Amino acid sequence: MALDGQALSPKEYLLAFKPETTQGTKNVATMNLINIDSIPSPSLNLTQVVDPRNGAGRTAKVADAFTSEKGTRKEISFSGVADATTLPILLQAITTTAVGTSPASYDIAGSYTPPDVEIGIGSISDSLHTFTVAISNPETGNDHSTVFPGCVLTSLSLSGSISAQSGRVMVSGTWATGMVADYAHARPTSTVAYSSTNYSINQFSTTTTVAGVANCVISDWTLNIENPSEMVGFQGSNGEPQAVVRAVPEISVSCGL
Repeated sequence: MALDGQALSPKEYLLAFKPETTQGTKNVATMNLINIDSIPSPSLNLTQVVDPRNGAGRTAKVADAFTSEKGTRKEISFSGVADATTLPILLQAITTTAVGTSPASYDIAGSYTPPDVEIGIGSISDSLHTFTVAISNPETGNDHSTVFPGCVLTSLSLSGSISAQSGRVMVSGTWATGMVADYAHARPTSTVAYSSTNYSINQFSTTTTVAGVANCVISDWTLNIENPSEMVGFQGSNGEPQAVVRAVPEISVSCGL
């Protein structure tokens, strides 16, 4: 029996994402890399039934087992460094709101209504709908990467502390999709590197005002954004969702100092 002596490190795996031009259709061209420090195994939530069926004997048979990922929810979590290239896209993905101007900001209105996300709709040219997320596998052979189409960002957390990494802002989040994944995809090429420009809590002005108190000194800061999403419908041979309903029951933002 032949033995493959190749050993891989978790640090060799890459995580990339890209807005889709047709919702639910994978887009792996020039994907943006995220500066991750870890990426756990995705939650696939497969449907598995291994109960013995009617037949000869009183034991479970191979034919009795049923496994499927159709109509199931997959989640891909990540954590890493917030950088000037990927963070603006992630903020648009979680708020489903384009960046504002004067000043540049990501505003969630009191009358917030998320955009419609209907699988199969094309001609999308923004970062507010669905994304393709890829876990790039470094193994020789170039056909072991996993690609998840039709993803939406359901949670995003930013944090910084002067006692950790000199106040550098870190990011973590979770992507979710109801689409069937491709587990034997070629490694995405021509990826866009994350920026070497990071964010830090020392960028907060010394005149920061919190709860009406001016000139606050911030030592720790956390921002959490939750945009719960449900995959609805069941269509096609892969049991794909027909739509993704966002902000169910609501979008929420919390900040801790």
